[in-house]
Amino acid sequence: MTRKIVLMGDSHSEAVVAHFRKNLCAEFEVFGGQLRLGHEWAAHFHRGEDPLCFIREEARQNFRRVVAPLGLDGENVLDINVPIFLSLVNIHQAIYYPEWCFYSPVATEDRQFMSRQMFDGLLAEYFSHTLQFFEKLVRAGKTVYAIISPGVRDNDNHTGELFLQFRRFFHQEFKARGIPVVDATEATCDRFGVLREEYWVADPEDRVHANILWGKHVADACLEILRAPREEG
Repeated sequence: MTRKIVLMGDSHSEAVVAHFRKNLCAEFEVFGGQLRLGHEWAAHFHRGEDPLCFIREEARQNFRRVVAPLGLDGENVLDINVPIFLSLVNIHQAIYYPEWCFYSPVATEDRQFMSRQMFDGLLAEYFSHTLQFFEKLVRAGKTVYAIISPGVRDNDNHTGELFLQFRRFFHQEFKARGIPVVDATEATCDRFGVLREEYWVADPEDRVHANILWGKHVADACLEILRAPREEG
């Protein structure tokens, strides 16, 4: 029997969904893609209350398109009763903020040192709206997984090392909330968190997104989680 799953979120979800569409899996039917949450996604993309709906009209329309094949006709994310894989951390939109470009736990000659506790505190505040979204799904008893963004394109100004700190933070926060993490970083990046060239998109102007080969790594990790024996609760 084919199991249905939802995989949605930011623009990085497209590479993963594209792989699933190109390589159909008899075990699982995948619905999803980019929701287009808007530029202020980190602080303002969902209502923060029940029903759990997206704020931006385009995101709500895309969500309705995603869940329609599941027999759902509405905008409440809490109505989903299949596994949900969310690509929502979108590290690339946050990594260049001055709070951590000039003060960071990465030891450099041109930055002032910031303790990990302070760094994590800043990230916890910045991503509180995103983490709240995951928390609401967990409290509602949904099966939810978090996908980590692809690595950055270079380690100039220690950006790659900062990416790894963001990654560590998200692993820590999702583990604390009992949310499994899907992460292709080790398979697709060097030791500085820089995405290897074979995973870059073809457009030389696009220095943010990864290609469908990266999507394959994430898709394979998703399938590995889904195929694993379920723990008895």
